[in-house]
Amino acid sequence: MELRYSWQPYLQFGQRLAVEKNTYIYHQQDEGKGFYYLSEGNIRISVSFPDGLERTINYVPVGMLFGEDGLYNDPYLTTACTVNSCIIYYFSDSAFTQICNAFPDAKHIFTKSLLFKFRIVAEVLSFTSSPAEQQIAHFLIKLIKENGEDIPLNQTTLANYIGVSRISVNKTLNNWKRRGIVDISNNRIQVKELQKLKDLQSINTTMPYNLDYLLLGV
Repeated sequence: MELRYSWQPYLQFGQRLAVEKNTYIYHQQDEGKGFYYLSEGNIRISVSFPDGLERTINYVPVGMLFGEDGLYNDPYLTTACTVNSCIIYYFSDSAFTQICNAFPDAKHIFTKSLLFKFRIVAEVLSFTSSPAEQQIAHFLIKLIKENGEDIPLNQTTLANYIGVSRISVNKTLNNWKRRGIVDISNNRIQVKELQKLKDLQSINTTMPYNLDYLLLGV
């Protein structure tokens, strides 16, 4: 089942919200008040650890749910903040119940979306011990699947996303630029040689699941 845009038929049951840039939708450990659908814009999802480190684990693509773990008053496991102006739809517990009563398939879409988010966390953890170059390659490929080959991310944001130093990101991207793998300009990263990036990603790595297929249905 393709997840992206699969919740769109139920938007009439949600509350449409226009949210400004750098607005927190919810914080980690807040009491859950429902979940959300991203219609326009970009949402950054992060996790805070006991040692005070905050790690970006995902950027929500348009057409996806987020905050599913906050259903029925369960605490949110992550923090969600807008990267730019966004249009989102809010679904309360009662709205979710109403949708599921009218459309039984909605439960399956919601469950698959929730499982996908848990797998994102597992994916992040599985790459934390890999060399920086391999981590950068992997997450650039993930972003390409979601945003296309022209990625609107600067080096500082990418470093925070992956959890490696900005120096490592700068060194790696400049090396790739010299080799013709990427181009960097105006706070954007354009991938020129996707296969070379995939070769770097797959060194000594066996992915236990295909997240790209689950997300985009391709």
